[in-house]
This record gives sequence, C-alpha cells and structure tokens, in this order.
Amino acid sequence: MEQDQQQVEQGSASAVQQHVEQGLPNWPCVLRVKTCPSTNSLLASLALQDQVQAPTVLVANDQTAGRGRSGRRWSTAPGTSLTFSMLLEPAVPAQHVSQITLVTGLAVVEVLRRYGFEAAVKWPNDVVLAHPHSLEGFGRWRKVCGILAQGLPGQEGAVVVGVGINVSQRLDQIPVAWATSLGVVAHDAQTNAGSHVQGSQVELPTRDELLPHILQEMSRAISRFEQSGFASMVSQYVSCSATIGHKVRVQMIGGDIVGMATGVRDDGALVLETSDGSVHCVTEGDVIHLRRD
Repeated sequence: MEQDQQQVEQGSASAVQQHVEQGLPNWPCVLRVKTCPSTNSLLASLALQDQVQAPTVLVANDQTAGRGRSGRRWSTAPGTSLTFSMLLEPAVPAQHVSQITLVTGLAVVEVLRRYGFEAAVKWPNDVVLAHPHSLEGFGRWRKVCGILAQGLPGQEGAVVVGVGINVSQRLDQIPVAWATSLGVVAHDAQTNAGSHVQGSQVELPTRDELLPHILQEMSRAISRFEQSGFASMVSQYVSCSATIGHKVRVQMIGGDIVGMATGVRDDGALVLETSDGSVHCVTEGDVIHLRRD
C-alpha cells in the first residue's frame, strides 16, 4: 500500500495538469498509478487518511485484484482495461447516495453509444453490449463494464465508485462467455460479423480517450442527480435498460424472486411482477435473464 501511495504522489501533478488542459474543471485531482490491487481500496485508504478530498479520480494502468459485487474477483490482462475509481460526495440525502451506481451506469452507456456501440444498463451495476446470440443469464447481451460503489466508514455521504471497462481485449483474453470488450465488438463490426452493432459503424477509443469523456458525462449526470434526484433520470434509465421487459431471476440472500422486470422506481429499486400477479420492489441482488416460457 505504501508503494501505491508513493506512485500516486509522484504521478498526481502531471495527471491533474493533463486533464485540466482537456477541459475538465469539475475534476481537479486525477491521480494515476502504474499498478495496484484495487483502485477502490487504494482511493478509499487515501480518503480515510485525509490525503485526498472529493472529487478525486484514481486511474490504474493495471489492477491486479479488482472485485465486483459480493467480493467477486475481477481481473483482466494488463493494459487492456480502463480501471478507475471516483471519490464523490454528491449533495443528496444520505439514503440516496447508493443510487450513484445507476447514475454511473447511465453515464457510461451514453459515452459508449456516442462511439457507435449498442450499450445498455443491466440492473443494478453492469453495462452490457448487444450480441447476436442469446446466452442463458445474459440474453443477447454481454458484459463490458462493471461498477462498484462503496461507502466510507465514518464519512456519511462520501462514496468511492469504481468503474472497470474492457477496452482492447481480444476474444481469447476474455475468460467467460458472458463478457466482451469494446475491441471484440469493434472487430466484429469491421469484419461484417457485427450486425448487432448500431449501423455496424463503431469507433474503438483508447483508454486515454475514453476516460475524459466518461468523467465529463459523469459531471453532467451528477449535477442532474443533485438538482432533481434519480427520479428525473428514471425514464432515461428505462430506455437504456437491458433488464426492463425481460423475465429475470433476482438472486438475493433471503431467496430468489422470478418475475417480469416491469420498471424502476424513483429510488432505483427494480420492480418485478411474478406469475401470481404480485409486485415486488428489489433494492439489491444479482439479475439473471431468463428465456420466456
């Protein structure tokens, strides 16, 4: 951890200058490290030691022990993914801070669509890209991005949001069938294998090109979130959703619920209608897409 912090201190000045010049006044502190186990863990540690303040971004060229929901390990080949974390203190009631995961997903989708990718949000914390073939659990979608938000002990309202996007991996570098990368989809489009891509016209950004666009979109999304709440973003979220309108199984600690995902509430909860007509509002869980009977 000490070595990681030294890398942050040594690299912070040049990183901040680089992004200020690119016109990102809302992100005055962008730190870079060559490698670290987890950008979320490192940034949270720096925040708890009062070495950084919100808003701060920490970017790693290589993340060796990233993790997703429920502590699942998330790893990629070095230099192929955009991995970064944001320290935020959104000006919203503390009980609404967790909705930042949904807000972040919308920001990532918006940017990827500008590059021509058919991107969507998969409730609650994934961004997925369209795929021509259906796969149990994911349907016609493949995961390209994971988002993990974590509160800071003793700092109400502060949250670290980690984002990991598969950018340039080849197909043989992706270890699971339900994931993909921007590079794989762009290659499919260029070789006429990507009829599932919007107009088959996609532009593959580099990691350095992608980051400032996402941070700019995050600034806009956070501003809207602070001014009008997630309720003002629900219609946009539903229109960008790969989950709404599909039969799903939500895996939760207390048991699974199977039903049709019919919408998202103003508080971000997923609305499910089960076969007996009852309605359930789910605030957390893993969503598995099911084939309709």
